[in-house]
Amino acid sequence: SKGVRVKIGVTVSGLGRLYGDDLAAVVDVGRAADAAGIDYISMPDHLAMGAHTDRYPFGTFPYPPDEPWLEPLSVLAAMASTTERVRLSTGLLIAPLRSPLVVARMVATIDVLSRGRMDLGVGTGWQREEFIDPAMGFVGRTARMDDLVAACRALWEQEPPVRFDSPSVSFDELWCEPRPAQDRIPVLFGGGPSDATFRRIVELGDGWLPLGVVADDVGAFVERLRAGYTDAGRDPARLDVRQALRVATTDDGEVDFGATLSPLAGLGRLGVTGVSVALGRFLPARADWRAGIAELTRVARRVVILTWDPDHLPGFWLTEEYLPEATTAMAQITTPSLSELVAALGGGSVTPVPIPSDCADGFFAAYWARPESYLDPVVRAGISCFALLDDVLVAARMERLDADLSSGAWDARHGHLRDGGERDLGYRLVVSA
Repeated sequence: SKGVRVKIGVTVSGLGRLYGDDLAAVVDVGRAADAAGIDYISMPDHLAMGAHTDRYPFGTFPYPPDEPWLEPLSVLAAMASTTERVRLSTGLLIAPLRSPLVVARMVATIDVLSRGRMDLGVGTGWQREEFIDPAMGFVGRTARMDDLVAACRALWEQEPPVRFDSPSVSFDELWCEPRPAQDRIPVLFGGGPSDATFRRIVELGDGWLPLGVVADDVGAFVERLRAGYTDAGRDPARLDVRQALRVATTDDGEVDFGATLSPLAGLGRLGVTGVSVALGRFLPARADWRAGIAELTRVARRVVILTWDPDHLPGFWLTEEYLPEATTAMAQITTPSLSELVAALGGGSVTPVPIPSDCADGFFAAYWARPESYLDPVVRAGISCFALLDDVLVAARMERLDADLSSGAWDARHGHLRDGGERDLGYRLVVSA
């Protein structure tokens, strides 16, 4: 069975509502989240606010212009010293407003102080009023963001002295020590499901922070990103996708945490790996934030597991005609049974997960409508089931499949599968009660 628990994060915004005049107390959120089992803390960013919040492109801006905003990297550095396990993230850092060298140094410092718990979420920013430096103008900010991330990657990952050249930042023979504690700082790009977002995540990033994107579009773009990772020789299972949740309330205005987190299982199926809730958008007063974190954690302890039921695999042409040994191999590692799993969770639901014909994820039954894919050794190398089988056996069976495809024998038996649609091949989503 494969656990696909969606991570739970807290976005620390609405500081005036949460802390009033005692903004130093924001560090206490780190301690509370760390103790409660929250997976990550996300700090948003604005260096200043202008009057035109109506220009916010993702709906109604939730705060007035006089809302206080603490500098996110400084806050995360303070939290690094008071926490032990929770990951520390920017969500989002407005990268084009900052010097690449300063960002590289500050992020590496936080990663060292936190012993490898820093994630960097970046975006271009939407508010023209913040871009007051003529050398860092509003126009051209997207290209500067890409150059900043690439420059930071060079300083963090290349052996010094480091040389880097791009249109907006260049340097030669620099040492920027110490480098981060992690071998690779996870960088998540904010944005919509555009070609530009796709390119920068596949080439430079480690994840996506969807902004103003509906669920169906999130799922479609995640599939595209996973395919892009595969094409680039990267592991699609390492793609991190973090979605902000809309807060649901009861008729009397109280936060309904159960309803707020109800989309969790569905988002997990779409490939979302983490969700966050913005504290300051819904907690009415400073005294409520500790209780809010505790309740969020309690409700979020719903277990979501993606597993496979071997009783439903018969009928799959690959196992029936070419690799019957795969059924035995997979059954040996798929324990416990569905009934045993539900019992162990104290009850729950089991939902079939049909596989679409154009599935881009690399698991055993993903290519049921595209048999030629199984002939590709790169595709097979990314599927764990093939690693359980003898290489000589697999090679012989793939030769037979190749011959059947060339002669038309496979299409004579299964050509209708190429018409598309989706099939139930035994994959199940188990959600605890």
